[in-house]
Amino acid sequence: MASSVPADVTGSFFGAFRGLLMASAEEAADKKAAFLGELAKVEAYLAAHGPFFGGDTLDASDAAMAPKMYHALTALGHFKGLVLDPSKFPAVSKYRELMKEQPAWKATDYGQEAVVQGWAAHGAQ
Repeated sequence: MASSVPADVTGSFFGAFRGLLMASAEEAADKKAAFLGELAKVEAYLAAHGPFFGGDTLDASDAAMAPKMYHALTALGHFKGLVLDPSKFPAVSKYRELMKEQPAWKATDYGQEAVVQGWAAHGAQ
């Protein structure tokens, strides 16, 4: 499984997520802006090429990004109160719903509580 997605579309997403998740109160606004900027890159790519990173089929970028996006949006929702607005990120919202329908996703989804517990163990608050 290969990916044709440019690295600048997805390459900084997880780092921006972790930066916001672990941000101090003083850093939070800047880190949130950085994360939303990375999410906007993903939105733009999916809107132009989606619904998946591979277009109409899954590819390596989907295998990498779907769990990262799941962790990011679950943890940021729980710890930082960040909720994805589907009207601002319609392609990302559609992507998330389509991924949840995939048999492989259903077979391996360990639930949001496990994500929250995992990030709490790594210092998220």
